[in-house]
Amino acid sequence: MTRPNILLVTADQWPGTLLGLAGRADIDTPTLDQIGRNGIWFPNAFSECPICIPARRTLMTGTPPRVHGDRVFQPALTKPNLPHLAELFGSAGYQTGAVGKLHVFPPRDRLGFEEVLVHEEGRPQLGGPDDWDIWLLTAVLQGRDMHMVCQTIPTNSGLGTYPRIVTRPCGRRVRCVA
Repeated sequence: MTRPNILLVTADQWPGTLLGLAGRADIDTPTLDQIGRNGIWFPNAFSECPICIPARRTLMTGTPPRVHGDRVFQPALTKPNLPHLAELFGSAGYQTGAVGKLHVFPPRDRLGFEEVLVHEEGRPQLGGPDDWDIWLLTAVLQGRDMHMVCQTIPTNSGLGTYPRIVTRPCGRRVRCVA
């Protein structure tokens, strides 16, 4: 027997009722609708904890907040010593990957996924770099014409010092001020 492929799609603050598949003709979600029609759609699924990091801890550990310990957004709370979803799928022989925003603590934790392609917003207070800042700095260093002004501010990320870039459109070639 072959194992099924599994794709878990999650989004912050998006009720499942706001899909074309859910009967909303005023909302155009053709890709998600097709995925739902070709697989299993859980129209009554909900998050026990509607706060970002606690909700992800619940999803990834399969435990409620009272078990994993984060009920009210404690971003610096240590990772629970529990099996995680990706680790369990990996143990069962699946190749696991995550794409997009994991938004976990500690920042950039892979949560047991083999492959990770993240795009995280910065949370310098927690030691996490901002992927937009990293992309923009790379573009600037490669001499791309970005048409904005950027200001680099050294930030201790916990992973070494990197420039924190603050940008604003200016209609001119990028100009960096150290």
